[in-house]
Amino acid sequence: MKLPESFEKDYLEVLELKSSDGAIKNRRNLLVAAFSICSVYVLGKSLTDIKVLGINLEGTNKFHLLGLAAVLIVYWSVMYFLHYYRDRELNVERKALLDKHVEKVKQQVDHYNDKKRTSSHQHFEQKFREVSAQYNIYLSQSERTNKAAIANRVANFVEVFLPFSIGLLALIFLAIDLARLFQQNP
Repeated sequence: MKLPESFEKDYLEVLELKSSDGAIKNRRNLLVAAFSICSVYVLGKSLTDIKVLGINLEGTNKFHLLGLAAVLIVYWSVMYFLHYYRDRELNVERKALLDKHVEKVKQQVDHYNDKKRTSSHQHFEQKFREVSAQYNIYLSQSERTNKAAIANRVANFVEVFLPFSIGLLALIFLAIDLARLFQQNP
């Protein structure tokens, strides 16, 4: 049993998590909208007090505007989560396909190692060296890419945590603004 010829290249590609266009676009939309909303409130303004794309929002229905902004944040959050979850599952499957090859080679290493110990036949020694060489390809590449794998996990965490946390903060600002409006206009 040998690893596929493209194993080392495929292994590197598995380290690079694939994100679909849908996940990228929804993450970007969520971040831009949430960051914009948070910026407005951090500057001491309300979303209803600003001009967007040359349109003065002061005369609009404040309840509708704040509600629409909240709906968009929720929509982009849900869509990003769904795309991210699908992409993550596909990435897990890509890794599982490569892991099957490694597991088969590992089983052969164990098998020939046992045979080598119980029999003095040279054939088993030769087979053991061949499959061990294949398994060592995996081990050495895994060791060489360990830091990249850790950095990848940290980057993935930030890519998921940051948009949702800024989106949640934007929703909190919108909820506070809506609560103020309800208090002023019962």
